[in-house]
Amino acid sequence: MFKEYTKKGRDYLEQKKYGLALESFERALGCCQTSEDKFCIYLELGVAYREKGEYDLAMENFVRAKEFNIKNALIFVEIGRVYQYQKKLDQAIREFKKAEDNGYVCGEIYMDLGLSCYHQTDYDSAIAYLSRALSMGVIENIEVYFYLSRAYREVGKYDESVKILAQANETPFAKEVFFRNKIINEMEISQRKTMLNSKPIGLWVNLTTRCNLRCIMCEVWKTQWDIPKTAVKEIAGYFPYLEELFWQGGEVFLSEYFEELFDLALTYPHLKQNINTNGILINEKWAKKLAHKNVSLAYAIDGVTPGIYEQIRKGAKFQDLLKSIEVMKRYKKIYNANASYTDKMMTIMSFIVMKSNYQELERILDFAKEHEFDLLQVNPVEGVVDLENIFLHNDQEALGYVHAIMPEILKQAEDCGITLDVRVPFKDSNSVIAC
Repeated sequence: MFKEYTKKGRDYLEQKKYGLALESFERALGCCQTSEDKFCIYLELGVAYREKGEYDLAMENFVRAKEFNIKNALIFVEIGRVYQYQKKLDQAIREFKKAEDNGYVCGEIYMDLGLSCYHQTDYDSAIAYLSRALSMGVIENIEVYFYLSRAYREVGKYDESVKILAQANETPFAKEVFFRNKIINEMEISQRKTMLNSKPIGLWVNLTTRCNLRCIMCEVWKTQWDIPKTAVKEIAGYFPYLEELFWQGGEVFLSEYFEELFDLALTYPHLKQNINTNGILINEKWAKKLAHKNVSLAYAIDGVTPGIYEQIRKGAKFQDLLKSIEVMKRYKKIYNANASYTDKMMTIMSFIVMKSNYQELERILDFAKEHEFDLLQVNPVEGVVDLENIFLHNDQEALGYVHAIMPEILKQAEDCGITLDVRVPFKDSNSVIAC
């Protein structure tokens, strides 16, 4: 039974059916006869939890696996990937190097090391590791070529960058329209061309200026405009080549073309859709549709108490916002329960700092955590010149509050595991302006 449950678990893991995989591995654990069997199952459990995004449970199982075979280098590889997923790159590199020291020498480990170094902007080390990864045989990840070419570009070695992309063009990946265009795009950038023949890989689309709200810091709604029907087909024509697509308004859910474009974009596996919205119009139907791979939904929330929120976002009811967030959270949770780390649907809370709401900063992290947002963005108000723009008018009281509280918010975010994207300038503990 041990072998049967183990095989089922591995099959489910490959199919990204993580709940079923975990169930099978737990049954296999009950049938273990040897220390080696227990090592294998705890390792598999750790991988399943990691791919599911449950990092604490992943680490717990990897630690248990260590008890049965501390010298097996795979432990260090898998722990390193937990840190890599969490963007704890120093720890990830440390574990990958332990794996190498314990005899795990292959293209895969050098790819992991190279990508981690690249994201630390250590481009020389990234070049060394990624080059070694490619030299050791077939790499089933075209991103190795892209990151290596970019690393060469970052250090000014443009000819080397072009050579790597030429190699990528000879791989089976280049048979796909998406990858073929991306290779050409990267190559034209490395060749420093000013006119590109490749199709764009990223696109911003403003669908409408119409909006259901009248926010105090926004005047977009004052000029009524909708994207013309003739442009819809043109936009859809770019989908096979796009890596990222940003939908914005006005309010995107008021566009008569948004649903058909959104549904069509979902059929392209390499295309990530990013949606900016006030969220008020998200109902059960839309929440179910939005809970999908390659979708990121950013809620604009400039107040976490009813009075402040409704004062800024005129025409909105705070209870309607909470209703939208809850239905979206429910469907996101259902979808993400069996989605891998790379396939999870993401929700973002975007908070714009201004005169009317800067004192809400002390509450935004708790709100983001309570409603299970994956990312919290803190942005300065833009596009207005009245006193709401505390940055333009150098409002000392408001700016003093921002400078005092932001370091504490950063610390709390790290402690509770929420990713924070801070774009407002503030003074850190060393009195240096940070962004």
